[in-house]
Amino acid sequence: KNSSSRSGSQRSSIRKTSDCSSTSTSTSDDRASTPLTPGEGMGSLERSGNALSSARQGLDIVRQQAVSMVLLALVCSEFTVDCMPSRPGKVSTLPPPGKRGARGSLPISKTSSASTLPSRASEGFETNVIQVTGKALEYMLLVPASARIPLNGATRRTAADLMGRGFNLWASYVDIPAVIFALLRLYGAATRKSNASGVATSPQGQRSAQETRATMRSAHHALSLLALSRPAEFVSTIAKEVAAFSPGSSALAQMMAENRSASALEASAREQTAVSSPVTTPTSSSSSAGGVSLGGSGGGVEGDVLTKCRGKILKILELLVEKMTEDIILQLLEVVDIVLHCVDDERLRQHGLASSFPGLSRFNMVSFCANTRRLAVGARTGQMAIYDLRSPRCQVVTAHTCPVTALSFSPDGRLLVTYSFGDSKLSFWQMSGSLFGMISSGMRCIKSFPTEPAPPLPVLAQLKIFNLVWVNQRSVILLSNEKKEQKFSV
Repeated sequence: KNSSSRSGSQRSSIRKTSDCSSTSTSTSDDRASTPLTPGEGMGSLERSGNALSSARQGLDIVRQQAVSMVLLALVCSEFTVDCMPSRPGKVSTLPPPGKRGARGSLPISKTSSASTLPSRASEGFETNVIQVTGKALEYMLLVPASARIPLNGATRRTAADLMGRGFNLWASYVDIPAVIFALLRLYGAATRKSNASGVATSPQGQRSAQETRATMRSAHHALSLLALSRPAEFVSTIAKEVAAFSPGSSALAQMMAENRSASALEASAREQTAVSSPVTTPTSSSSSAGGVSLGGSGGGVEGDVLTKCRGKILKILELLVEKMTEDIILQLLEVVDIVLHCVDDERLRQHGLASSFPGLSRFNMVSFCANTRRLAVGARTGQMAIYDLRSPRCQVVTAHTCPVTALSFSPDGRLLVTYSFGDSKLSFWQMSGSLFGMISSGMRCIKSFPTEPAPPLPVLAQLKIFNLVWVNQRSVILLSNEKKEQKFSV
């Protein structure tokens, strides 16, 4: 406040001095050139002075509004927890001591409970302020490039940086898919301009190259922070666009098509029941999961963005696999859809999946057969997806009633074994051959065995404890960290 008041007083004094000098100069010129009456001379000077003062005041107001918006967004992003608005009848939930940033932390005693701490919203931050700030940042990212907000300008870079830093705060007030694709477009456009410009020799070219690299860094940082803040929204947004871009090779597209078919059959059965029965059966107004739109633009503009930002998306997925493993497990089919869409086909053909995207090799519910070039992925829903990388085609099969804990191809690729910790069952599946690059629907379960039940375990513990190892083409061993081995043959 002190600095702003000093600068404001300095500006006002400078303005008064300049107004006085301009007034004296104009008056002397007018007296020397054309004789005017005292009323006319003073009136013209007052009108010109008022117009100039109004214009300067307007510019000052616009400049102050922009600076205050940036400062407000910076404060909100740095002190997100303190600025969280409290809901009626509830108190704000703050992280325990040691989990909050040093700049945004409050002095909390170790004996105090985090759930009983008062909200900081009453100290000046309210929901409408946060909403307006988030909407302003979203507008600066989504607005087309212009002279006022250029593509690689400081305004858009600042909006990207602050959007990523405080995304937890304004995620409820912005269109998350639109923000994600706006940042991807910003990163892709800056990357394309950087590659096309080459080495700049002129000062103007060097400055433009520096601004382009700064835009790339801001978009990269914002996307990483957004993905770590909301991994489920990030993965689902990209996966829906991949499903719209290539529905034949997407497990998500197959599952959504099955849900739509099931919903249509249920609706048809309800209509038949309503016609045959005199009693009207109430229908539910809520839409099923199969009715959800794939989103995006059907493989149009956003599909082009996915193609240009493949490397960036893979880097973010690697970060999520490392930092947010449990969240990735819940959306493993969607993650594999994105990886197979973004990874280079030639690299995948020459080096395999483990080298192209090493993050998937840590999951026991993912198996790749180099002989048949098939990839099997187990899901938390009990389903598994079989990808034929030569087609590419995808087939989704229901394998268990509980989440798939582990699966593995036999050495020759003719058999696939799946294990579920939840229903304590291990199943052998016979893989049919492919004809003209199509996966045949003849894949079937040929044998199932019950396994020893175990006490409940967390998801990550199941991932680390159980593993499947083939002894020969017909026998497999279920291993656990408790040095227990169960052998099954078919």
